[in-house]
Amino acid sequence: MLYTQKHLKKVVQPKDLEKHTHCLTTEQIKKLPEWLADPVMIYDSLSRQDSLVVVTSEIDIDNEPIIVSVRPSGNGNYNLRRVSSNFITSVYGRENFDRHLELELQADNILYINKQKSQELFSVLRLQFSQGLNALDSNIIIHQSRNIVKGMQQENIEYKDYSVTQQDIDILRSIELRKSVLNFTAEELQLTKDWAERFENDIHKKIAVL
Repeated sequence: MLYTQKHLKKVVQPKDLEKHTHCLTTEQIKKLPEWLADPVMIYDSLSRQDSLVVVTSEIDIDNEPIIVSVRPSGNGNYNLRRVSSNFITSVYGRENFDRHLELELQADNILYINKQKSQELFSVLRLQFSQGLNALDSNIIIHQSRNIVKGMQQENIEYKDYSVTQQDIDILRSIELRKSVLNFTAEELQLTKDWAERFENDIHKKIAVL
């Protein structure tokens, strides 16, 4: 599980919604692995179609429940290497939590709920536990995440369009022997155009990371 230093700095700075800073404590941040291992609730994000939201049992300074947005099968830098990992995109206290959950329920986005923990959290927040949540099965995966499926499909599309294959390398070796474009077949000319687009895309991605 990865989390950027930039986001981490914002999380611990004084709360400011415009600057996306959230005033969580260092001790709370250290507990992130515990929160994720034993969540109150998990659901597909309405705002990000590549992400899940984990509801924790913790609250922030404004008595709002702390939620964690996670992008499964994301990518990040670790020890100067680009690695595949679940990626934390944000951690913050969620205002208007009851209304937010109602929208998630209506969208059938709830994937998991621990009813005991949920009821305890609602009690701390002084909110009424909704009938919709009470009707869900507890402590099991309710249904498959649609966001994970979408994310995997998008990832497959990106790899299909932009990954260099062994076939590419073999054809490049063949072309290298002839040098002149006048000797290329129609298929090789099209492949050369495709390669240029793919390599340009890859360069833009690397620049964006830097």
